[in-house]
Amino acid sequence: MPDQRRRPLTENPATGVVGHFLNPTVIFGHSTGSQDRTIHARRVFGGTAWRQPEIHVIGNTHASPILATIDSYRWGGEDDMIDVTQFPDQQASVIYAIGDIHGRLDLLDLIEKMIAEDIVRSGEQAPLICYLGDYIDRGPHSAQVIDRLCSYTNDGVRRLFLAGNHEDRMIDFLVDPIANGPAWMKFGGREALESYGLAVPVELGEADWQTLCAQLEAALPHSHRDFLSSLLLGVRWRGYLLVHAGLDPERPITAQVERDLMWIREPFLSSERDWGFKVIHGHVITEKPVFRANRIGIDTGAYQSGCLTCLVLSGEGERLIQTGPVMSKELSDARRW
Repeated sequence: MPDQRRRPLTENPATGVVGHFLNPTVIFGHSTGSQDRTIHARRVFGGTAWRQPEIHVIGNTHASPILATIDSYRWGGEDDMIDVTQFPDQQASVIYAIGDIHGRLDLLDLIEKMIAEDIVRSGEQAPLICYLGDYIDRGPHSAQVIDRLCSYTNDGVRRLFLAGNHEDRMIDFLVDPIANGPAWMKFGGREALESYGLAVPVELGEADWQTLCAQLEAALPHSHRDFLSSLLLGVRWRGYLLVHAGLDPERPITAQVERDLMWIREPFLSSERDWGFKVIHGHVITEKPVFRANRIGIDTGAYQSGCLTCLVLSGEGERLIQTGPVMSKELSDARRW
């Protein structure tokens, strides 16, 4: 393989967490005239270890908020490889891995209560809750879910939050709403925007995308921006690797790509590759959690099934905590995001 850049581990100064972060660098500014004019830009999401992008202005609205996009707004695409073996090995006695929440605040509150009861019952001294991403879209309470996740600071339980493809798509919308808005609406973006109090027209034109983007930027609390900027791409614990979607079996584990960790389906799902660890993931809806020799999938379609799944990993093995009955029907019509 040709020489590839390896993304370094970084530390989130707010939390002290060390890892590989999604680190979106969405830039906003105000235009004072033509597209050729210099704009005053500011970062919407805080963070460290980002390259300063080249700024381009979309639109030509006089003295109004304008979205500025950037060249290579993440780490350089496929030339910037991620060595997943370098994800920090978490120090914990037990891991509670929670699958895709998708705007279901009611189920999040319920699974948290069930986990808290399980921690007390088991007497675990160093539990860690790891959320596998996709907190937003589809369900009715995306903004409220992020609010709740931001509020867990004083209960004595460590929590880590991974980046899902729906958070990735929301960030893409903020970067280029015209290009990315239509696809996001098809897979839950409308519900996410409405959860922030935005009125989304039934029919959307080019001007509507720009307006919605500016409204979302204005509606995002600083705590939500901090949350989105601190999402991890993956974590390790003993013989497990936790990511949102999976890994590319056609690449070495030392040279994975950011997008695959959040978006991949095939060839990961059908791969029988021995990774040297078991991959824990969400992303792909199944009627029941999927247990394979090399992976465990725990996205049980909570937003429409009412079944939010938590996988408990401990020295005694693997077990499940779930909020409701396993779905009684196939999700053959489930949307593929």
